[in-house]
Amino acid sequence: MSLPADLTPMSCQAVMKRRDNIQAEYEAKREAMERRGDQEGEEEEEVQALQEKVEVCNSSLQEDWSRWRSSMRTDLKTALLSTAENNVQHYEKCLAVWETFLLSQREEGSEQKEEDAP
Repeated sequence: MSLPADLTPMSCQAVMKRRDNIQAEYEAKREAMERRGDQEGEEEEEVQALQEKVEVCNSSLQEDWSRWRSSMRTDLKTALLSTAENNVQHYEKCLAVWETFLLSQREEGSEQKEEDAP
């Protein structure tokens, strides 16, 4: 069970780190703007653009997380079914060996009874 290349732990960490950086930049600019009490159009546009980036990152992260969970669920189901099938095949082989052994013992027992009978 391996993660798809775009869902490895390193890529998840990178995505989250990038999102956190954008969120921090957004919050810093918003706070600076609020402290100054400025309503400059350029800074306000920057803050709104950063807010939109944060929202895009959040939705992207949620989609990636959903896809990863779905992928992991599918991989786990496949692994469990494969293990169950392997166990069934193993026990079927064991059963066949025991049935063959018991049949041979019955045949040997009936041959010995015939030899012992006068």
